[in-house]
Amino acid sequence: MLIKRSLLTLLLASAMSLGAYADDTNTGADAMTDEERRAARQERRAQWENMSEEERQAARAERRAKWDSMSDEEKQAARERRAEHKQKKREAMRERWEGMSEEERQAAREKMHERRGHKGKGKGPHGPRHGEPADEA
Repeated sequence: MLIKRSLLTLLLASAMSLGAYADDTNTGADAMTDEERRAARQERRAQWENMSEEERQAARAERRAKWDSMSDEEKQAARERRAEHKQKKREAMRERWEGMSEEERQAAREKMHERRGHKGKGKGPHGPRHGEPADEA
């Protein structure tokens, strides 16, 4: 039983590490669609959530070993791919935001505040947002 569990952990960790460091510049016929990418991410998340803490630690150790075994050039290329992906995602989010009506923006703000547990109206620990008057209460 312990061997099966260790083998399963090793296989899951390997699959996760391959996904974490895969080159996402693939634009050929075998490139993933957004839906496929989303489904694969949900599957990896479900696998992760079903792991014990020991299995998670083993997976982290394997990913760390994989990263440590990469050359400086490979690490830099991975960092650049992540930065490029992050920038593309931000640009897409900005385009969506700019294409929204004011009502859609307000609904999006409320949804975001619900997810993040935001209770106030821009009045965090640093005061109101830029351009908003401070309450005199």
